[in-house]
Amino acid sequence: MQRRQFQYALITVLILSFSMVSACSSGEPARPVSPSAESSSSPELKPPSKTVMPVPTRTPTPTPSVPSAATVTPTPLLKELAHLARYPAWKKNCTGSGPVKFTNSPMRIEDINYISPYGDVVGGHITPIDHMYFEVKDKSLGRDAYEVRAIQDALIYDIGTRDVSTETNEEQERDWRLDMAHTCTFASYFDLLTSVTPEIEEEWARTLRDGKAEWNGIWVEAGQLIGYVGGHSLDFGVYDYEFQLPGLINPAAYAVWEPWKIHTVDPFQYFPSEIKDSLLAKMIRAVEPRAGKIDYDVEGTVSGNWFEQGTDWYKGTNQRKYWEGHLSIAPHSIDPTLWRIGIGFLDVDDNNFVILGEQDPLEIDAKSDPITYELKRCIVNIPATPDKPLWDEPFVEGTIVGVKIFPELVGTVMVDLQDDGLLKLEVFPNKTPDEVTSFTKKARLYQR
Repeated sequence: MQRRQFQYALITVLILSFSMVSACSSGEPARPVSPSAESSSSPELKPPSKTVMPVPTRTPTPTPSVPSAATVTPTPLLKELAHLARYPAWKKNCTGSGPVKFTNSPMRIEDINYISPYGDVVGGHITPIDHMYFEVKDKSLGRDAYEVRAIQDALIYDIGTRDVSTETNEEQERDWRLDMAHTCTFASYFDLLTSVTPEIEEEWARTLRDGKAEWNGIWVEAGQLIGYVGGHSLDFGVYDYEFQLPGLINPAAYAVWEPWKIHTVDPFQYFPSEIKDSLLAKMIRAVEPRAGKIDYDVEGTVSGNWFEQGTDWYKGTNQRKYWEGHLSIAPHSIDPTLWRIGIGFLDVDDNNFVILGEQDPLEIDAKSDPITYELKRCIVNIPATPDKPLWDEPFVEGTIVGVKIFPELVGTVMVDLQDDGLLKLEVFPNKTPDEVTSFTKKARLYQR
């Protein structure tokens, strides 16, 4: 419990501090950094043995309704690390398997300004993000301005807090993350809540005070008030552990640090039509899948996620900057016709760019010569008001959202997919592609 708490204190502060990143994030720059569900007899968790408390929820990401995703079976090792063996409270109290239908929106529809999809790249999130962002209607109202409610009956099997900024190591007002199980294989989560209900906080604090108290989780019912959010967005994701994303070709790379990532599913498919339609009206991504996409690995090309050799895959070797060895080359989450690169070893405020060049990343293979791309900064905006970022004005449903590329050249990146499957990469700041002819000793090697 305490180790998990530390991890959230690290990771979610990143989400808080890194959304300020300059590049093409769909969130405000001042904030940053996871088959059909129609069955009417969806299995449920064991009924609570005591009074149900209101609890904050958090949900997993993209959906395996894609046939190819359903054909992949997690290995026993991954299942153990990422699932029930990792969370005793979940293992002890769950029954049944498979997804359930949600009955409530995480927030009141009228309290949501807009929703950003899965797949953004910003700050410490170098690989496409496995959760979406519910941007609140009015950030100026401050903390605790908006209610967060349980989307379905659930067991809150893990709670994380963060009290210290990862960026500055200075104290900050507490944020909360809640992981919730709906069956033995289906879970959701909320993050960045500014507070939880007193009952939830008291039960969480009791296990810490006692030291010997067993954490059995907290039961909540659909529609219960579990907490509040304000001043920034609410994270939301959904995960189905019976499915595995087909476009993350080395699932073991995520097993230690973010094992839920490979099981991210589209949450919209689990909401009733009325709620689904209302939420999709707030979604700023217009192309399918509307929820976004995070798995872009294509064997034999440079597309997808990569990890620098010797940096322990997704986990990293420096937990204060675990993303330093991460690299991604993937379509932009808002405009997939644009390719974006995220480079972990660059400054967190300036580490993701649109790449412009003559060759599509899907066309580059081991037979290709080293390829260069221009690096350009960009911003998510409303084309009708191109000089204003998206978050400057209240979002109007039906508004077309796009990506503005700034003309200034940041530099050039050279990539080379080698015969052994490794990717060689080097960044040349302030240089044009014509000025880059070969790699230097600063080049790095990536694997996946």
